[in-house]
Amino acid sequence: MPMDWNPNEQDIYAGFSDILLPTNSFDLGSGIRISKTFIHVFGAYMAAFKEPLLGSFHPAPWKSVAGGSSFDVRAELFIPKSTALFQGIDRLNTVWLIAALLRLKAVSSLRVPVISNLMFSEIAESQQEANFLPIELTTKNLISEPLPMRPFDFDHLEWVKTSLSISGKLFETNEKYSFSLLCLDRSISETRYSLALMTLWGALEQLFSPDDKQELSYRISLNIASYLRQRGEKRTTLFKMVRRLYTARSKAAHGNPTEDSKEFLETYNLLKEVFLKMTQENHVPTQADFEKFILEM
Repeated sequence: MPMDWNPNEQDIYAGFSDILLPTNSFDLGSGIRISKTFIHVFGAYMAAFKEPLLGSFHPAPWKSVAGGSSFDVRAELFIPKSTALFQGIDRLNTVWLIAALLRLKAVSSLRVPVISNLMFSEIAESQQEANFLPIELTTKNLISEPLPMRPFDFDHLEWVKTSLSISGKLFETNEKYSFSLLCLDRSISETRYSLALMTLWGALEQLFSPDDKQELSYRISLNIASYLRQRGEKRTTLFKMVRRLYTARSKAAHGNPTEDSKEFLETYNLLKEVFLKMTQENHVPTQADFEKFILEM
């Protein structure tokens, strides 16, 4: 297989780790399907102890050393060459979009460690050389899953199937929507809670900041609470929580972070609720919407 293999020019199989499917195969539409499979991929470290001769390889001895990495692929996402769902999202980024939606709705620890040119179950017997493109190899996750490899529900898969077209088109056409999903997906693999908090608030500020920047904390908190809750006690309670979280964001921004997992999780769930509402309604709220929420009964 040539080294310039382009996954956007042929059928691709994206390996998913840390998940268990509730069925052998599930159709996501447009020829895309996710299916059960299994392959254990490992990379051991090898060490050579002499410098190579010019234009040659390292001479012996070679020795394996402790370390390396490994992962279990338990599901594969198939996207045929003929599938082009969106004008501005290529097939590699379609893999990311589906994985991001599944992480958001189902299992946050899901990873796409490799993309293959061959079906994983056929690699062992194939006369064609398999080519793996490494994608998401980090296992960092700021959200603790209650169970390793927690099974998906059918509802999760159905939601992704229903939402994929809406989400992809909003991602293409609305910068605020795309930025919110990028921030949600990136935040869970940050190295510190304070960095993740800043990432999440970057999206919330873009979505809810008023044109007039005076009393920013108050106005953003009011816009978020009015967007997510009807008038009454629940809106007031959410408004107070958002102002508290914005204070935590300000501390992180000005070099005094608390590294509080609770503040991160509350902010993550806040942006997640906003994102899911935007996707369900196929609409990103505007300043006119906020004025209507606040001023009209």
